[in-house]
Amino acid sequence: MTYIKRDLEPKILSLSKEYSAILITGPRQVGKTTMLQKLMEGTGRAYVTLDDLNARQLAKTDPELFFQTYGTPILIDEVQYAPELFPYIKIRVDQNHLPGEIWLTGSQTFKLMQGVQESLAGRIAVLQLSSLSQNEIFNHWTGGPFSLDLEQLKNKQKEAERADLMHMFARIWRGSMPAIVSGTYSNRDIFYSSYISTYIDRDVRELLPTIDSLNFLQFITAAAARVSQLLNVAELARDASIDQVTAKKWLGILEALGLIFYLRPYSNNALKRTIKTPKL
Repeated sequence: MTYIKRDLEPKILSLSKEYSAILITGPRQVGKTTMLQKLMEGTGRAYVTLDDLNARQLAKTDPELFFQTYGTPILIDEVQYAPELFPYIKIRVDQNHLPGEIWLTGSQTFKLMQGVQESLAGRIAVLQLSSLSQNEIFNHWTGGPFSLDLEQLKNKQKEAERADLMHMFARIWRGSMPAIVSGTYSNRDIFYSSYISTYIDRDVRELLPTIDSLNFLQFITAAAARVSQLLNVAELARDASIDQVTAKKWLGILEALGLIFYLRPYSNNALKRTIKTPKL
């Protein structure tokens, strides 16, 4: 598997010199853990994932013993499974004031951010990692992360390989998930089918236990068909055979889980916007 350098890396290293705790959020499989494990190579930082039921049990029942067992500095993966850790992280941050002591990752935004806001507000740097950008995929790293600086954009344009229409459609079809782009998995269809099934069976059901899987899959398909279009909840609800209230609730779930985002209309004067509907 080829590691793909992420534009967020310098920001994480910079904030680790200022904040005792850093949280990386984002959807499943976008490379949060892989990126942090790459950054911690040779540093002696401990790693524990709360997907491990034994570690999760210890974190939930005896957070103090958890930290005694694993020590710091530490990377705690999928921290949303043990919100009981947050008050103890707060205590450690307030007592030790050690920059970069605790790195956290988490995928389930609702539960995760609730715990952060209640216990760690003002004490933790929160960053979001999405799937790979075009800059990361095509390794245009000589100029660093994407910037609006005109000279940097001109330099990137000189380096970039021009893409025709079919090339662009091929990029869209492949997607930007690290496991596909890096070649870890070769069958795109099986990967994305499994990815959506995992989301519905694990994350969505935790938020809506009685949800109909087939109905929700139809809704996701209808939403995907409207990518880059102005959001029209009435049409989306009609195509998914649900009412508009349900459609808005389900859009909220997709947004919270990081599967969609809204591109808001730009205006330098918020009071004079002519278009107020976001694109999906």
